[in-house]
Amino acid sequence: MSYEATNMPESWGAHWSKGPDDLAERFNVLDPEGALDLLETMGLQPVGDSVNHDSLENRVFSYTLSTSERVVLKVYRPGRWSLEGLQDEIDFTDELLAEGISVVRPLDLPSGGKLGTWEGMHFALFEFIEGTEDRSDPLSEPELRDLGRLAARIHRVGERKPANHRMPLEPLGMGGENLALLESGDMIPRDIMSGYSDVAQAIIDLAVTAFESVPLIRVHGDLGNWNLLWTNSGPVVMDLDDFAMAPAAQDLATLHAGLMTPWGNPGKDLAVRARLQPYFREGYREVRDLPEEYLRPQKHLLALRTIWFDAWVQFRLHDASFSERMKAGLSREKWSDRVEGLGRFLKDIKSGA
Repeated sequence: MSYEATNMPESWGAHWSKGPDDLAERFNVLDPEGALDLLETMGLQPVGDSVNHDSLENRVFSYTLSTSERVVLKVYRPGRWSLEGLQDEIDFTDELLAEGISVVRPLDLPSGGKLGTWEGMHFALFEFIEGTEDRSDPLSEPELRDLGRLAARIHRVGERKPANHRMPLEPLGMGGENLALLESGDMIPRDIMSGYSDVAQAIIDLAVTAFESVPLIRVHGDLGNWNLLWTNSGPVVMDLDDFAMAPAAQDLATLHAGLMTPWGNPGKDLAVRARLQPYFREGYREVRDLPEEYLRPQKHLLALRTIWFDAWVQFRLHDASFSERMKAGLSREKWSDRVEGLGRFLKDIKSGA
């Protein structure tokens, strides 16, 4: 199922909007205590300590309720997603659950439905699952195949219908529009921006060709190790905030990130990444067809994600807690390194390695 241009929701500039200034200011300083009023409006009574789960994009807190149930409250950053776009995410999550896929469950709100709005901010409640948000010990070859099967099961659900209110991950938007936004800003020094633009545009041009005849389906969008809760019964998928229409290769491109294997870290070592990819693909193909040409955009997607990430940073610097975390990545040295990194992506894409 291809994604028609007429289905694209809005521009990336609108997608990165912070919303009205007063709303952005209230969201930026929101903490677990400040969200207690939201719980009270739903008739929920938290007891004991709350936990801030340290999300950069949204505000994610967990509470133990007077019923002894523990819940996770997710308040979405204003301006990024419409209610329709968030409903696409909730609906997809429910579809995955109906297929027996282990994913963090959105809960029914006391007022009905699974999405609410409080003081101009959209929110949802999720079940709390005890687990670790990453796994640092090496995964075995059977476990790597299992992750490939997990991605394939998600995509079997994802190919059934489109998500008409989510930004598609494709070259001209994810790459081209975000590059234009970076060029119009002042985060990257002007003299470095010139080199950045040249190499980024070359990647985008090659990505357009790589995406030809590759279908876009609903994918997790950020299926890295940081979005897997590891439990005794296996990984549980969480945080579909970047859920999107994209090639299946998007999830396979990010799946290795943060994982350790017996051979090393694939996120930092291309040779290790190349060695583990066959295990992902073998597991995947046990569940869902994956023609080689559908894997063609995988390296391009990783490069486009870099451009996407930089645009995201530029449009989130109004949030003091966000910018404090990102300071180290805003130096001239870091931006020079970024251009070199994009150059390595370009070389790798051209070589077909």
